[in-house]
Amino acid sequence: IADHIQPLAKGGDNTEDNLCLACELCNQYKWTQTEDLDPQSGKIISLFHPRQQQWQKHFTWSPEGTEIIGLTACGRATVGALRLNNRDVGWVKRQRNPTTLNHKITKTLNNIIQMQFPEVQINKTKCPKKLEN
Repeated sequence: IADHIQPLAKGGDNTEDNLCLACELCNQYKWTQTEDLDPQSGKIISLFHPRQQQWQKHFTWSPEGTEIIGLTACGRATVGALRLNNRDVGWVKRQRNPTTLNHKITKTLNNIIQMQFPEVQINKTKCPKKLEN
């Protein structure tokens, strides 16, 4: 699903910079949230912004590759808000290569955005082979 990073209800728009790919459950859990509680600091923190922040700085995979671990306040708040490790869903598999996953998501996202929001002009830049820290 093409998800609005800044929800329309909070002033977001349908531009490419405000859209990202999300599974249906993450989209439902996020709803209009843009921030949530960091369980470690107890502070309200902005959720991860996939167009402005780098995955590797905020998240890592557990040694077993079955859970996403938040490394920063933003990462921890996002893991909680989106319930990324919800065992009932079973979507967390042994996926240890988020760079490859990000590349696939970027390519798929452009197609989904074009289908759901044909008025959006897609920037056809290539996804980097390796994300830098």
